[in-house]
Amino acid sequence: MNTAATLKIFTLPECIACKDNTQAFDPWGPALQFAMEAVWTDAEMRCLVCDEPIGRCAAYAAIVLPHDDLAHVPCQAGGVCAQCGAKHHREHIFDLVKGHALLSLGEMQGSA
Repeated sequence: MNTAATLKIFTLPECIACKDNTQAFDPWGPALQFAMEAVWTDAEMRCLVCDEPIGRCAAYAAIVLPHDDLAHVPCQAGGVCAQCGAKHHREHIFDLVKGHALLSLGEMQGSA
């Protein structure tokens, strides 16, 4: 099944900035909170770019938010390690993560 979705990447400060005001960032506010819990608290999370363990030290959270509410596909989040985040520009990180997301979800829009 092809599910259209939007991909965005956020830094931890960007996630924290909306933590107290999730309604101002709808639909991204709840997704950002989910990403904070998934990416920065999971000791087993692996980098979407190099597949090395992130160790709770992510440079970016990648968030996929499906467009089709009827698909019942939850928001998905993954992380990019600090080393990859420092080596690549934000736009390049976005392109690399988008490639991974396309393999699993199909058509996608997005912005870095």
